[in-house]
Amino acid sequence: MNKLKKATLIVLILTSFSLWGCKTSQSKINNENTENKPVMDLSKAQSETIHDESPINNQNESFRLIVSFISIGEGPDFKSKAAMDNVLIKWESILGQKIDFEQVPWGREGEVDYCFQLKTLSSIQQSELITELRSAIGGSQLVQFAENQKCTHKR
Repeated sequence: MNKLKKATLIVLILTSFSLWGCKTSQSKINNENTENKPVMDLSKAQSETIHDESPINNQNESFRLIVSFISIGEGPDFKSKAAMDNVLIKWESILGQKIDFEQVPWGREGEVDYCFQLKTLSSIQQSELITELRSAIGGSQLVQFAENQKCTHKR
């Protein structure tokens, strides 16, 4: 029993010294890292956000198109997201204006809704854009479309 107490005491002492050493070396590392890092200017960071993530204030407002990237255990379909981006870039270059939408993240695996009002487009342009988006990404089981509805995951 006496040997067991001595062994336990030695283990506790060694553990406490190793923990103390880790804390002091970690604090030195943290101090070194923070001393040389520049402070981020939040006003610049906010001005560099993507143009089409402008918030739309009215939560009861209906959206012309909602594209939801869902996940079934493996994350959303990023190839379909890239295809949607390509269609939007094409349309923005043709129209000469940005297509505004609100990006609403809602899931743990990167699930996100893209809520489009499309108020700056004519009804014919809206229909054509929606048709092109559906044909570009509509084949994915991880993409859902809704029209003329509220953005359900919006807080």
